[in-house]
Amino acid sequence: FKIEFAGHRASGNGGNLIFQSSISGEFVEAFLLDNGRVHIRYEQALFAIARPQQRNVRPAGKGVAQTCACGSNILVFDGNCNFNRGPFFLGAEQADMAGLDEASLGTGGFERRAQFHETITDRRHCGRHVRRARRIVRHRSIPAFTLSGELLTTECMKPAILIHGPTASGKSALSVALAKRLDGEVINADSMQVYRDLRVISARPAAAEMDGVEHHLFGHVAASERYSTGKWLDAIKPVLAKVQRRGKVPIVIGGTGLYHLALIEGLSQIPPVPEDVRSEVNEIYKAGGVPAVREKLEQHDRETAERLGEGDRQRLSRALEVWLATGKSITSFQGKKGRSILGEGEWMGVALTPARVRLYARIDRRFEGMLMEGAMEEARGLEAQNLPPDLPSMKAHGIPWLLAYLRGEMSAELAAENAKRDTRRYAKRQFTWIGRQFPFWPRIPSLAIEDRLRVIHALYKEVDGG
Repeated sequence: FKIEFAGHRASGNGGNLIFQSSISGEFVEAFLLDNGRVHIRYEQALFAIARPQQRNVRPAGKGVAQTCACGSNILVFDGNCNFNRGPFFLGAEQADMAGLDEASLGTGGFERRAQFHETITDRRHCGRHVRRARRIVRHRSIPAFTLSGELLTTECMKPAILIHGPTASGKSALSVALAKRLDGEVINADSMQVYRDLRVISARPAAAEMDGVEHHLFGHVAASERYSTGKWLDAIKPVLAKVQRRGKVPIVIGGTGLYHLALIEGLSQIPPVPEDVRSEVNEIYKAGGVPAVREKLEQHDRETAERLGEGDRQRLSRALEVWLATGKSITSFQGKKGRSILGEGEWMGVALTPARVRLYARIDRRFEGMLMEGAMEEARGLEAQNLPPDLPSMKAHGIPWLLAYLRGEMSAELAAENAKRDTRRYAKRQFTWIGRQFPFWPRIPSLAIEDRLRVIHALYKEVDGG
């Protein structure tokens, strides 16, 4: 991706490089890349210059991009120099992050002209005081200017707010209220609310509940798809970039703790498992249940089988799939994590921890409401698709029991009670996850939205610099 800029006075003018604040912002908008950073190769030649202009340049040492109070970096020129128009090269990935594709740039392909203007003290772009930096332009013996910086930040991006909590703890209503309070947009971090066919049973917010707030990654996946944490990470990266480019606060909310953890720590680089291997493991489970899966895993990876115990079907199956697909233990991959999407200072996290007795009562009441709103019809819709039972969508809380009722295997009352019980057990595991994986996240036990908003707002001011 190539961008050409012009930041010079009239040819031959030897004055300081003074940017025009009256038209500030064009350059900023063109370079909102990769969380506000532009990565520049060392010694990247920008353009040839004429001899008269060379005489107006004072030799300068290797310069830096200066850090501003909000933790971002900003490119600052300081010195006697004149610039002519010349090419500025960026990687294709950064161009994609900026949303600048070939179609949007017109017939010029990946070439676009942008004006380089005031980014030094204009508070519209940073909102913080920016200290003047030393020169990052240096004069070479060859007739060219070169950049020696590593990154350029054009704007202070809003840190993301991550909210984790057990099912039925009021996350959806909180996210909408918080988005209105902080001018944010809501991004889903719930592994079931991604499914288009599970609006009721997953408690995905309806349009009226969204109340005009922009929501992302809700109901965008077919029930037939085997969605994963890796796919979610691929999906959220461009969404975060777009939300932040608009100057909005990303509010990443949901009950799937692994999504949040992968977002801030990276994801283990486990190779994809072929579909035939998944089918093989599923057949083992059908034939002998969880004990058969565990026994098969013990033959190849005894240590992992013993560590996982006897009742964890999902993790036992996953470990066996990985071994059959790669010939290696799943533990050999778990220590090798990819790069996190959100780094230090780019997010804050809170955990909702309401009293369990009250939460369990809410779970029971909510499931009864789901039955009245159409949960049984959603189960019928899944049954009509004849989907494999090991798909994630087929394991949504309540779905296995409702399908059992539809097959005539139990009464509606028993199916409902089993669904409530499983959901309460899931909530208990979510509390355990918070304690183990997010031990330093602030806890908010109150169910009152105003209490939650007050706490989160106070914490966010600390992260966002006031």
